[in-house]
Amino acid sequence: MDLPMGLQLASPDVVLDGVDQRLMNYVAHLGMVHRLLFGKDLVITSGKEGKHVQNSFHKLGRAVDARTEDKDPEEQLVFMTVVSFSAPAQGVAVFDERSQSDPKHVHFELHGD
Repeated sequence: MDLPMGLQLASPDVVLDGVDQRLMNYVAHLGMVHRLLFGKDLVITSGKEGKHVQNSFHKLGRAVDARTEDKDPEEQLVFMTVVSFSAPAQGVAVFDERSQSDPKHVHFELHGD
């Protein structure tokens, strides 16, 4: 899969093939905004691969994770503000997992048909 401008994979192991196109469209647009705001690509840390909680939407191609540790606290606030306003309108739920055991990412999950 060719990555849209503004997106980067954390490693070659990240699998975006098979991720729902609606979610990929949102993430691609978010990547462009991210590049404009921070001058760097939005790093996707997980797609369909990896270990996730039971019943995770990752295996269904309805979830991706994006890196946050590459931003200072002020940049994280700006990023999360953009996400909190943009995601719901696209049917995307956002889980701020920065306070979990792996505080390096935000989880995006597609809901609806």
